[in-house]
Formats: sequence, structure tokens, C-alpha cells
Amino acid sequence: MRKNKTKFIRSEELSNKWDKSFYRIEDIFIGVYTYKGYIICFDKFYDEKKKQLLKHISISHKTKKSLKINKEIEFIIRHFIDGSFEVDKQIFTDIVLNIYEKIV
Repeated sequence: MRKNKTKFIRSEELSNKWDKSFYRIEDIFIGVYTYKGYIICFDKFYDEKKKQLLKHISISHKTKKSLKINKEIEFIIRHFIDGSFEVDKQIFTDIVLNIYEKIV
């Protein structure tokens, strides 16, 4: 079995450019990462109902291609969100996936 040599790399440049104006004071921006052409924004949002921070990632591709859950995307999700997750419904575009930690 081949070892996966590709790594998740935190991009300081993209992290510094990220628009943080929509974050509330309770939210935490962690950073923007790259992996095999994918751009992953990792943050935590405070859920008022559950009274806790929930992990959230947005996944897009550098080529702006349409995204659907596949083995590679699921690997990315599992790297950042351990446990259950839910995918936000793609209403306006299919080039960005929004995934939230699911607390049961």
C-alpha cells in the first residue's frame, strides 16, 4: 500500500486574505488550508441552541469545478471533523461545500 505523501498545508497568505467580517465574537477562525488543489476554510461557529462551538469547513477547488461528496472529499472532511457531520444544501452553487459538525 502506498503512503499518502500529500499533506494539508496551512496557507498564511489565504488565511490573511480571508474575509473575517461575518464572524461574531464567539466564533473562531482557524485558517485556510490547501490539499491536492482543494481550498479548505476551517473555523468554529457558536451554536446558540446547543450552547457550544461546532466545527465548520468550506471546501472549494482551485479550478472552480463542481463538487460532490466522494472518497477524497470525505477524507478531507474526516481530517478536520471527527465524528458525525452534515453537508449544507447547495442552493446557489455547487462549487463550494459547507460541512458542519453534527452533535447528536
